[in-house]
Amino acid sequence: MRHLLILSLIFTVGLVAWPGSTSRSQDGPPKASFHHVHLNSADPSTAMSFYTETFDVTRKTTLAGMDAVQSENMYLIFNRVPKLPSPPGDTAIWHFGWGSTDMEADYQRHLAAGVVFQTPITKLGSGTLFAYMKAPDGALVEINSSQTRAFIHVPLYSDAPLCAAERYQKYFGAVHPATASMTGPCEVRLPVP
Repeated sequence: MRHLLILSLIFTVGLVAWPGSTSRSQDGPPKASFHHVHLNSADPSTAMSFYTETFDVTRKTTLAGMDAVQSENMYLIFNRVPKLPSPPGDTAIWHFGWGSTDMEADYQRHLAAGVVFQTPITKLGSGTLFAYMKAPDGALVEINSSQTRAFIHVPLYSDAPLCAAERYQKYFGAVHPATASMTGPCEVRLPVP
């Protein structure tokens, strides 16, 4: 059973495309920074246009000779494929997303621009607002309440999310307050929502 591990600003500033995220910490090696999400696309040009028209912090570019969209210091890299699997293939990536400093206004702006949402604007108990867009090629893209409009997270599925979190902490300098006091084996089973 796969569970969720979220690489986000909440989980770790160092693994996300955040200005200055490659800075050296005072007590150790440089923090890792999130570099890219690699997407299969039947039509990279259409996909790239979607991201650059939807998110004002993005621009079309190339990286290592491949079509890409840059968002701050992070990239979406597009691999042209003749046909996407149906339904979308098994992947560790649940979705990825950008922050919004004004969720209600951004949501209305995206709707007016013709963006299709799989999940309409929804409020969590914490007060955070989020919505899931249907992006080209079946990608699920979230926007959520944030203090930045930057690319801010990539939730991943994992059979052992606490072990995965421990690995990101050990090898990449990630910080996660909830596991700071964890004792015992990381393979503990988590309740399935």
